[in-house]
Amino acid sequence: MKQGLNHDWLRGPLGLLLILTILNIFASWDLISRIPWPLPEKSNSLNHEVYVEIKGDIDKPGLYCFQRPPTLFEALGQANVPQQFIEKWGSSENYILKTGVTISVKFSDQGTMNLRFSSMNAFWRITLGIPICLNKESPKGLTALPGIGEKMANAIVETRKRVGGFTSLEQLGLVPGIGPKLMDKISPYLTLCSDSEYEAIL
Repeated sequence: MKQGLNHDWLRGPLGLLLILTILNIFASWDLISRIPWPLPEKSNSLNHEVYVEIKGDIDKPGLYCFQRPPTLFEALGQANVPQQFIEKWGSSENYILKTGVTISVKFSDQGTMNLRFSSMNAFWRITLGIPICLNKESPKGLTALPGIGEKMANAIVETRKRVGGFTSLEQLGLVPGIGPKLMDKISPYLTLCSDSEYEAIL
């Protein structure tokens, strides 16, 4: 006759270890489900990190982080742009850069340096916690928003054209398929911007 299984091990160290392991797994699942996307910083404090992308005809293209808003001179210096070109371009010390700007550097055959300022790639901005411009962003850029696919991004752009540009984030409710829940989800990653703000340079 077969004896019943001995369950005494559940009361010992092995049982305790098993229970703690199971509880840890469930706790991890709950934590993962609660982890939000990186939310943009709302404060304009000078103590916040400022991200500037520099690319083009330079030795050290890349994404640069500053502890305060840098001058154009400081940013180009970090990318190893020769100082004589920076000085020829103008009084670069007077230009203060905002976070999320991309600077494209191009040298002409005449030996002059041309700079183009634009907004950083939307996917980089979202990753770095920098809001993207609802009135300027492309359909592809809008897909960087959580819960927004290609179809919904196109619907946002179509609605933007129809209303002549959004005047408030609440107008996202006019976009077919965007309800209160999705609006609350994506609003922290969006901003209404003027042309000067979108260029991210003062």
